[in-house]
Amino acid sequence: MDLIDVHCHMLPGIDDGSSDAEMSLGMLAASAEAGVTRVCLTPHYYPSEPAGEFISRRAAAYERLLLAVEKYTAETGKKLPKTCLGAEVYYHIGIQHEKLIRELCYEGTHYLLLELPWRDWSVRVFQDIDGLIETRGIRPVIAHLERYDPMTSAANIKMIRRMPVMVQMNAEYVIDKKTRRHALRLIKSGDVALLGSDSHDLKGRAPNLGEAFGILGSSGLEKAAEGLRAGAERIWSEVSHAAGNT
Repeated sequence: MDLIDVHCHMLPGIDDGSSDAEMSLGMLAASAEAGVTRVCLTPHYYPSEPAGEFISRRAAAYERLLLAVEKYTAETGKKLPKTCLGAEVYYHIGIQHEKLIRELCYEGTHYLLLELPWRDWSVRVFQDIDGLIETRGIRPVIAHLERYDPMTSAANIKMIRRMPVMVQMNAEYVIDKKTRRHALRLIKSGDVALLGSDSHDLKGRAPNLGEAFGILGSSGLEKAAEGLRAGAERIWSEVSHAAGNT
């Protein structure tokens, strides 16, 4: 399918996702089997840790993963998805002033995967998002839209629609029969620009992006699916450009 996973926790030993390189390889292999060719590794970043320390830990974890991938490919001859670094950055007051904010974006881009507070979105939240956009030149990607209580507020939804942000939905919301109708409605309406697996392991929260896109196809939403793929391609094209790839 040539899919891009823009939100996952496959980087080993850095957050509540993959515990080690072996699990990471399994998650990447499962993704490849489902048609995922590129993966953005987005471990959780919380402001309780200095950004510089997180970036160093992330780099070390990525080095471990790349070495494991190289060994796996040499031994099996199997191709795993290409990867790039990013982070799922938890919102905090004054985030627009974070000096290393660009280092937390998808690698070499101005796109930032931003996790908002679960509830109680104050005016300050929107002010900080606006500051990221206008002052820092950041394009926020709002992580897992469906998981926020405030999104039940028509006023908040209206505010988000007016801002130059990209909205991401988790694949599970499409897959789950209890939420599928609402998920498809949001996708069809254009309120969602990206799908991500938000996968954390190989069991309870395993890679599932291919399954979600399969449901879109069987639901007659091929055009919407193409739009979601195009959204991910916009991010990856910046990653590739920054890396000097064609």
